[in-house]
Amino acid sequence: MPTNPFSNLFVSYRSTDSKQVDMIIARLRTLKAADGKPRYHVWQDKDGITDGQDWWEAIVQALTACNVLLFMISRESVKNTNCRAELNYARKRNRPVIPLVLEGEYFYNPLTGKNDIDFWSDIPEELNDLRAQFLFYEGASFVERLKRALEQFAREPQRWRDLPASYPRDPRQTSDETNNVIALYDEACDYAWRLEFGTAERLFTRLINLNDPIFSDDAHQWVLLLRDYQTVIALDARLSTRHKAQPHWNAYVQRFPVAFISGVFDPKDMQMRYRAAAQATASPVPASQPPAPPKPRNRVLDLLPPPFAWIDIPAGKVTLEEGGYLNASQTFDVPAFAIAKYPITNAQYAKFIDAGGYSQKRWWTDAGWDAKAKGMDWNGKEWAETGKVWTQPRLWTDAKWNGAEHPVVGVSWYEAVAFCQWLSEASGAPILLPTEQQWQRAAQGDQGLAYPWGNDFDAARCNTSESKLGTTTPVTQYAGKGDSPFGVTDMAGNVWEWCLTDYYAGNIEPEGTDVRVLRGGSWDGNSQNARAAFRLRNYPDLRNFNIGLRLVVGVAPI
Repeated sequence: MPTNPFSNLFVSYRSTDSKQVDMIIARLRTLKAADGKPRYHVWQDKDGITDGQDWWEAIVQALTACNVLLFMISRESVKNTNCRAELNYARKRNRPVIPLVLEGEYFYNPLTGKNDIDFWSDIPEELNDLRAQFLFYEGASFVERLKRALEQFAREPQRWRDLPASYPRDPRQTSDETNNVIALYDEACDYAWRLEFGTAERLFTRLINLNDPIFSDDAHQWVLLLRDYQTVIALDARLSTRHKAQPHWNAYVQRFPVAFISGVFDPKDMQMRYRAAAQATASPVPASQPPAPPKPRNRVLDLLPPPFAWIDIPAGKVTLEEGGYLNASQTFDVPAFAIAKYPITNAQYAKFIDAGGYSQKRWWTDAGWDAKAKGMDWNGKEWAETGKVWTQPRLWTDAKWNGAEHPVVGVSWYEAVAFCQWLSEASGAPILLPTEQQWQRAAQGDQGLAYPWGNDFDAARCNTSESKLGTTTPVTQYAGKGDSPFGVTDMAGNVWEWCLTDYYAGNIEPEGTDVRVLRGGSWDGNSQNARAAFRLRNYPDLRNFNIGLRLVVGVAPI
């Protein structure tokens, strides 16, 4: 089957939506045609503009070369000057447009039985005139709908013939003509995230000179940050100066957090580059020896009551089953790491509560703190806001679930991450939830076993519905019977365990509201759920009676 001629996609988006957009683009770039070549060629400004190239000139060239505009719909993008300029020129050149409404920007309308948005009045006229069918991002299913839309364009090639158009006006000139400080600040931030540092600094400097009481101080900090960041980029770009980049980067990240930026301002993802470089240059460990444990990790044993132990897992491979961000089964290389021998118990989680874990915002993600305040819980029909602020796990006072050496249950992914953040701070060791690759490797060993102990299910080695116990068991109950090849206990049944991995994106950033991976099965799940390769997922605010957590130490690999 020939490749669809409508496969060169230009992605128009608001920079503040880049986390979602990057995930979608990464997904599209992994897709292959029947001949093994990329199914789509996706153009995005952050990696499509070469050093020294004018931003708007590059945009116009890319829009001219593309044959489809993928317009990412959010409340901000439909009002953004740059996005509207891109859309306007694409339509002048008669490019078909696919509007993709991002997650969190739409709602289910019970009157129509369809997804809907409440900012129709802001939708650009080019989209209304085109009468384009809106796609709603609902995880990986958007891929098939996008494919069908592009196939429809291919059936009508005459309709989408190129129309010559005069060179479009640079939207940056429009921004300079306004004295609306809110719009000015918004545009400046947008250009900063788009790597248009010169334009961003000029707009921020204008705010400083206006001495605006709301934005002047933030704009001043922005200029300093942008100059520092550009220095790091410039040093890293030259082989002769690259050794100077790391110290400047270390100094740069010390400026954070700042109130007006979530995380670290890093549109070129330098942080991942330096992390990878540090791992690559680390002293190699002989294959016959386990990796030397970082000393701070031993402090965890002093902070948490027993039973607790670290198990060193050597580097190896693991094959994940398809689903979510994986179109097919895929094999991953997993660097060496250390994982907790047992799930976290009630007695251990109590230390987090006693330390003020539910009152200290610094240990929580923004989304987690918000969910805690809303009191997300089960109302008898669904998980919803109750207004009862979380102060402990959902079933903390129920005697059925609170045995000291039983795994803690009723904890959301947000609470699990906060527990890790607290323990990291208290111990000085980088404590995280495992990625699903790490979790499965620890459960299967080198043989890729179906269950931690072998390829045949055995109800005597774990706590699943076949055991007919109806509740959790102490985390040590199956030690020595159901251990994995590395000696990790309770990795089949008892409680599902939260993983760091985003099920639909595959990333491991501990932010946002994305669906997260669960592994291991539980006391009320069957033997199929307890397979080491079985992948479950759920929303990060879920606080169920069969979900707990386990820890790893060290920097989690992607």
